[in-house]
Amino acid sequence: MDVDDLPTKYKIYSYAIQGYSQDTIARFVHVTPPYVCKIIKAFIKDRYLKEVFNKTDINGVIVNKKTKPKMYAPTDKIYTIYDKLTKSTSGTSTPYGKVIDDPRLNLICVQYEIIELPKEEVPGHRWTNNNTTYLDYKKEFDIGTVTFRIINDIKLVLWLPEKVIDKKHIRGCSTKIYAEAQDYANWFQKHFRCKLGLPETYQDYHIAFQENDPLLCDYVAKHGIIKLIDSKGRVLTWWDQSKGYSEFETRDERIAEIRAFAHLKIMWLEDKIPVLENKIDALESSLTNKVMNTLEEKIGSIIENKVGPIIEKQLSRFFEKPKQPDSFKDVT
Repeated sequence: MDVDDLPTKYKIYSYAIQGYSQDTIARFVHVTPPYVCKIIKAFIKDRYLKEVFNKTDINGVIVNKKTKPKMYAPTDKIYTIYDKLTKSTSGTSTPYGKVIDDPRLNLICVQYEIIELPKEEVPGHRWTNNNTTYLDYKKEFDIGTVTFRIINDIKLVLWLPEKVIDKKHIRGCSTKIYAEAQDYANWFQKHFRCKLGLPETYQDYHIAFQENDPLLCDYVAKHGIIKLIDSKGRVLTWWDQSKGYSEFETRDERIAEIRAFAHLKIMWLEDKIPVLENKIDALESSLTNKVMNTLEEKIGSIIENKVGPIIEKQLSRFFEKPKQPDSFKDVT
């Protein structure tokens, strides 16, 4: 089997037991350092790898000190290309169901101003509430059921079905939602012969993550909902029950990104700390050497150019033979 055909996890294992750092392995395997860190932790958990320590004498006590950067060695348990790591690296089963890493979008809706009323009759359920007339028309598409809601014959609200998205695409979801909604708005205009305005936000969609923390899940199951509110009384995030699972939800894409990637960034920073420590030590050593050399040069220059002549002058005066006065001169 060619090296390029080997599974990524096996490549990471092979490079790790050869003594390469996580950053170097990431470059070799063409993955991110956080992913390498995650897989190596799984190897350690499954006892395929162990961390290497250096024995150091500190005040007469022998202690194990971590290497910089971290080094790993194989254990008696050999990892082969056919072995599988525990599912904790990509999703696990818990008492609350299967863990879903990617977020779910719900309450996806976009509104349009009705510029020209439909020339064809729109079927559906019609009702009135608080002097507002509604008409709901539902249509099955490939993505699921799309609901077209006409409000007072002046506004069309288009509801898209829930969807699971790749967490890498959290930022900018609204742009994709508008583009997708426009396809169904165009279908509605063509099918019922009407004219709509530009898409606008009807209400913010929710970004939901399945919650895996047992304590939070138990608390939500007992109390129903937990809200995180800022100083102005705005709800930033909340935990609630949905479809039998506890979920973390927010309307803010930035908070959702933090929820999705914070643990990876933390692992990446943990992997970077030894490298930064080495660079700081090297920089400190270099600066110390430069400062000492500069001080030696300046002190030598001061001694040579300023202190030296003064000492030389004083010494010359001390050893200079004193002149006798004229009264003591010999008269011949």
